[in-house]
Amino acid sequence: MTDLIAKNFWQTVLGDIQIQITRPTYETWLKDTVGIEYKKNSFIVGTPNIFIAEMLQNRMYPLIAETAQRIISSDIVLKFTVIGPNKSIQRPLQSKTKKETLSSLALPLNNRYSFDSFIVGESNELAYHASVAVTENPGLLYNPLFIYSDVGLGKTHLLHSIGSACNTKELSSIYITSEEYTNRFISSIKTGKTEEFRESLRKSDIILIDDIQFLIGKEQTQEAFFHMFNYLHLLNKQIVIASDRPVSDLHQLEKRIQSRLKSGLIVDIQQPELETRSAILSSKLEASGIYIAPSIIKFLTEQRFKSIRDLEGAVTRIIAYTKISKNELSLEKAQKMTADFISHTKKYFSPDEILSLVSKYLKIETNQIESSNRAKNISLGRMMTIHLLSEKTNLGPTDIGRKLGGRSHSTIIKILKNSKEKMTKDLEYQEAISTLLSA
Repeated sequence: MTDLIAKNFWQTVLGDIQIQITRPTYETWLKDTVGIEYKKNSFIVGTPNIFIAEMLQNRMYPLIAETAQRIISSDIVLKFTVIGPNKSIQRPLQSKTKKETLSSLALPLNNRYSFDSFIVGESNELAYHASVAVTENPGLLYNPLFIYSDVGLGKTHLLHSIGSACNTKELSSIYITSEEYTNRFISSIKTGKTEEFRESLRKSDIILIDDIQFLIGKEQTQEAFFHMFNYLHLLNKQIVIASDRPVSDLHQLEKRIQSRLKSGLIVDIQQPELETRSAILSSKLEASGIYIAPSIIKFLTEQRFKSIRDLEGAVTRIIAYTKISKNELSLEKAQKMTADFISHTKKYFSPDEILSLVSKYLKIETNQIESSNRAKNISLGRMMTIHLLSEKTNLGPTDIGRKLGGRSHSTIIKILKNSKEKMTKDLEYQEAISTLLSA
């Protein structure tokens, strides 16, 4: 066949296949393929990347070959190749695979990050248990698992913990940041090693990708990531992804990638509640073997640290001072030493002061806000109070729920989410919150 005839023949094959499979399957794996050459019963098909080439070779070959043979009325051997820059043809995909160690792609795991050293509280328990679950049944329960939170609250700790747990269970894992993934992918294109890049991913049981938000703005890498994700997911490889924001806020990430990420379990990690902060402090101090005065522990527990990482940094600084200095650590000294770890960007109030502010603003009683009364004005006051308690105190969702009549962690999260949505639509509500925040 001439190139034009090969192209037209493949379009006929695609037209026949399109009515045999679902539209998403066709658009993901076949839409961008092209017929290139037919010689001696061997037909070469061009594909955009190695992930599609392998999928067509290993998973869809019988369907495609049967359709092509029926149309051409003779036996045919299909070969799939990647079309390089300027439509240049690269080496066809071979049935044999190349050996490559996972270490060439994976970043090293931090041994300090394990499930045993992860302090579990209401703010992170779902993320923790989901992470444990995927190491016990990779690819079966929550795939993909998407973990998001602000910086320094434990996402990376959980990814490393999953990787470490895999090592003890003779499961293979790859931990890599999206930035490093991008660098490795680009390098594989330049050096003609995209097959090796793909193979190193395929050989892993669990793929751990950190900071997925850094894929934003990298169109070529997003394209490859999309196909890599589909490819690995169909092979039942467990995929765990971490981000500093929820999927719905990754606006510049391709919609089809967002859709794939939403197809599994999405969990978040909130700012730690009082008990979790206390447990983290106790764990660090116990490991250090030093004594810290109760007044200092109380001070540290009550502070609004920017992240768990900063809380641990503050404790590490105090421990170091205590070990080095011969002087007893005073509360005043501890406050000065840890000042730069603590968030001082806002003026903070006590919970009772917040309740008083809202009750005066709306002219309702504070005990009504704490009650189960669902009257419109009281519900509004309750929502405003939860918003302000989140912004102007060091209380987490669990502590806020206890303060407001024993409401659950999930209820507080839901009301807080509704409040933030209302801020974007209701100018009067937005002005009220702004006024109270500046009080």
